[in-house]
Amino acid sequence: MGRTETFQWGPRAIDLDILIFDDKEIRTEDLQIPHPLLHERQFVLIPLAEIDRDLLHPILKKTIGELLENLKEDQGVEKL
Repeated sequence: MGRTETFQWGPRAIDLDILIFDDKEIRTEDLQIPHPLLHERQFVLIPLAEIDRDLLHPILKKTIGELLENLKEDQGVEKL
């Protein structure tokens, strides 16, 4: 859909992040799978762990549960 840049991290018409796709690692100019910041984001790891805590990160070779437990800070994510 393209993006009209207003400012960094500004609003977009659509934002679709592919977190993980099987055990694949894909790196192109336009696409990185797994998402390069997946392991740093509590708001991503918490719901992903609810789906599959034992899912293995294909590059880091750690489970989603391990990545969540290894986060050094609480990022203020609350389940509603």
